[in-house]
Amino acid sequence: MATPTPDCAAKGLAKPGSRPFAPSAGEEGSSPFDRPPGRSAAAPRRLLLIVAAAVFVGEALIMLALAFLPRLSLVAEGLLDALLVTILILPILSRFLLRPITAEIAVRKQAELTLQSEVVERVAAESRLESSNEELRALTQEERNQRRLAEALTEATVALNSSLDLDEVFDRILEQVQRVVPCRALAVLIVRDEWVLVPRHRDRVEPWQLLDGGFHIDTFPRMRSLAESPRPHLVPDTELDPERPGIPTLDWIRSVAMAPLVQDGQMFGFLITLSEHPGAFSSEIVRFLVAFATYAAVALDHANIYDAELRARHSAEIMSETSLALTQTLELQTVLDLLLDYMQKLTPYDQGAVALLESESRLVVRARAPLAQAESSEFALPAELEVADHPQLRVLLAGQRGLSSGKRSMPPSWASEQAMRVD
Repeated sequence: MATPTPDCAAKGLAKPGSRPFAPSAGEEGSSPFDRPPGRSAAAPRRLLLIVAAAVFVGEALIMLALAFLPRLSLVAEGLLDALLVTILILPILSRFLLRPITAEIAVRKQAELTLQSEVVERVAAESRLESSNEELRALTQEERNQRRLAEALTEATVALNSSLDLDEVFDRILEQVQRVVPCRALAVLIVRDEWVLVPRHRDRVEPWQLLDGGFHIDTFPRMRSLAESPRPHLVPDTELDPERPGIPTLDWIRSVAMAPLVQDGQMFGFLITLSEHPGAFSSEIVRFLVAFATYAAVALDHANIYDAELRARHSAEIMSETSLALTQTLELQTVLDLLLDYMQKLTPYDQGAVALLESESRLVVRARAPLAQAESSEFALPAELEVADHPQLRVLLAGQRGLSSGKRSMPPSWASEQAMRVD
């Protein structure tokens, strides 16, 4: 009787589509569990034949022995007969019956151990296969994500480079990012000194009224350090961020991902995505934003150059028209009014005025626009200004240079050096 070997299971597991634990062509019936039903049914008959043969041989030998012995009583003959049958039958039964049964039990135990070993190996192999499948699925998903991001970057590059209009470039930047990054809102932020402008933003729920005009860079504490040292930034959960700004209208923001806009080594803004769910952005999203911000920065740089050229051409045309219009009259008030009209075309303003130096120490406002608002507004320039009372005007007149104010929400304090900058 052959004993099954572990090679069967190994062969079954090694070949895809093979039947595990199935014996090969030359091993059919090698396991005791693989015997046909006929052999198991023949075992009782074999046992009966062995016992009958042992009893027959034993009785024959006993009869021969009693024939040579003196006659005994019936009880003595019965005892002697039973004793001799037992002595003769036990070795026969042991040789032909017990030993095969013991061997059969040993073989079955060995087969059971082999089967258990094969089951354990099969379970381990299935576990390894499942682990390999998980890794393969993860790699497949990663490859799919990388392909999707690469396709999005390619399409975004084509879209960004297809226009030089600055507003259209802003819109296409947000459109391409929104195709790939799942978020509630996103925006392009442009940093100008201490001020952060928001030229374009998108929000699926409601528009941003608070940040439309821009905000000071210290409104968000971490933004200044990011502007000074440009790098991508990820906040998985703003509830755990100690530097989260306490702005009620922005309390829905739970996760943030940012990438700097850098051109020629100079950071000029950020590409930012916002979500109302914590953990919405991963490091993969940040890598995509960084890659996309590189293309967006180049497109914005080209659009800015083109926009500057358009503005320079527009300014030259306005200056030419202004020069032509001013030479058509010699009346001072008409000249001043025309000057304000063309200044509005050149540099749009809410209120404007022309002040003439009447003496070395006094400026007098001779024209205003719009006139009705200028006379009643707290932002209006006084009708007369004493140069001695305003240090910045002294600098202006002495150096014949311009003044500009970077604080949008503050009325122009003509005596405040902090509010003005000499250009």
